[in-house]
Amino acid sequence: MAKRAWILIAGLAVAGACTEGEGDNPFASGDSGLDTLDAGLDTGTDEAESSSESGESTESSTEGSSSSSDSSDAEESSSEAETTGSASGCQDADILCEDFEDGVPSGGTWLPKSCSDPNYSLGVVDGALATSGASSSANNSCPLHYELGTLDSFWVTAHVRIQGSAPGMEHEVTFFELGENPDADDPELRIGYRGDNSCNNQGAIYAGLELGATQGPGGEYTGCTGVVPEAETWMCLEVSVVQGNDSLESQMYLDGEALDYLVHSQPKQSVLGNFTVGYLKVGMQSYSGQFDGLLIDDLSVSTQRVGCGG
Repeated sequence: MAKRAWILIAGLAVAGACTEGEGDNPFASGDSGLDTLDAGLDTGTDEAESSSESGESTESSTEGSSSSSDSSDAEESSSEAETTGSASGCQDADILCEDFEDGVPSGGTWLPKSCSDPNYSLGVVDGALATSGASSSANNSCPLHYELGTLDSFWVTAHVRIQGSAPGMEHEVTFFELGENPDADDPELRIGYRGDNSCNNQGAIYAGLELGATQGPGGEYTGCTGVVPEAETWMCLEVSVVQGNDSLESQMYLDGEALDYLVHSQPKQSVLGNFTVGYLKVGMQSYSGQFDGLLIDDLSVSTQRVGCGG
């Protein structure tokens, strides 16, 4: 499994905007309506039972006591999750836990690949999913696709590493996406990076990680964070989604810390979409610009927050 260093991000400043126009929030709870998700980690520690048997003593002690603590039940992980190998960062996930130790996953709710881009590369390197050559991959089926089914609320967690040069002026490059349809790129919730003035602060470039809905109140609803990730450094991204009635609300966390956004020149605590999602698309996609490569490891989907692991 790939080694990773952690980025500790705290006290993120809010500034800047990505797109124009301000719409109404379809959620009655406002921008921070993620109260239905438990922000705490479900770690579930098993209690070991021990029993001892002691006999009655007369002039000498009896045969002693026996303890069963060493033979207590082993640590439980969710048997409901579809799992490959033993992903240390996602064993508590109840839907998907994928560590890529056994290669590129297939079968089950992973959809068959159908990539029409001859330059797109997808494989497993040192126990992590590696993708590159994404210059024209945004409109086809090159990344991995996982069918989520119907979920009212869930978390996606992934450890991500940008390879090669540091992110620069790329227009939009995504790490993974959540879509309404498996092959269409709109509507989608996109998790990635924007490096040009499509994320801006009153006209000044506000490059950084993005959590963006292609259709939201007032049009495209891109949450620009202004947090530029480092190349060749592992980061843990967590994305929460609450959805229903053709709308969703989402929030993103970097190494356990919630991110703030600027959307339509206004500070926001969450990103809104006028659609729901049922498919997870995993691997680098380009909407102009690309990285030298992208690594993803310990990918999980769960109805509860599982955190970033050790």
